[in-house]
Amino acid sequence: MTNEAFYAENFSCSMFAKDLKGLYIWVNQALLAKHNLKAKDILGKADKDLPWELHAKLLRTHDIEVMDSGSPIVFKEIASRKGTLVRGLCHKAPALNKEGKLIGLTGVWFDAPRSLSFLSGLSIREKQCLEDIVSGKTAQESACRLGLSRRTVENYIDTLKNKLQCKSKSELIIKYYESI
Repeated sequence: MTNEAFYAENFSCSMFAKDLKGLYIWVNQALLAKHNLKAKDILGKADKDLPWELHAKLLRTHDIEVMDSGSPIVFKEIASRKGTLVRGLCHKAPALNKEGKLIGLTGVWFDAPRSLSFLSGLSIREKQCLEDIVSGKTAQESACRLGLSRRTVENYIDTLKNKLQCKSKSELIIKYYESI
C-alpha cells in the first residue's frame, strides 16, 4: 500500500469516488464506519440505493454540476446516517484519466458541528418531519415513512413553524440551510 493509499484509508473524513453514472467505485474506511456499512454494501451502487436515499437527487445534482464545470466545488449537503440527519461540507472534484478525459468524480465529506441551536428544542418526530421537508417529501410521503397519519405530520409541521418562527415550509428549509 502506498503512503497516499494508507492516508486515504485512515483519514477521519469520509472519502469516495464515483463513476460517470454516479455509482460508487471506491470509499474509505471512515465512510464505511460512519454508516455501519461494508464495502459490498456500497460499491457499484448509487446514492438512491443507500441509507441516504432521501437526499440522492440533490447529491446527484451536485455531482453533475462538478462534472459539467470541470472544476472542484464545495457544497453544503445533508445526508441520513443511522437514522439521523447529518450536515456537512462536501468537496467534490472531477476525476480524470491519464489522457485528461472525465471518468467520474471524487469527494471528501467533512461533518459540520453536531448540534444546531435551533434544533435543540425539537422532539425526535419534529426533527424527522423537518428532515423530510428539507428532502422535498410531501406530508403524505413523510407519514408513510414514519408510520403516521398525514394529519399528524401536518400537525408536526405546524408545530415546527411555530417553534422556529417560520410562516411556511419554504422558510423552514431556508432556515435549515442557513444554519449549516
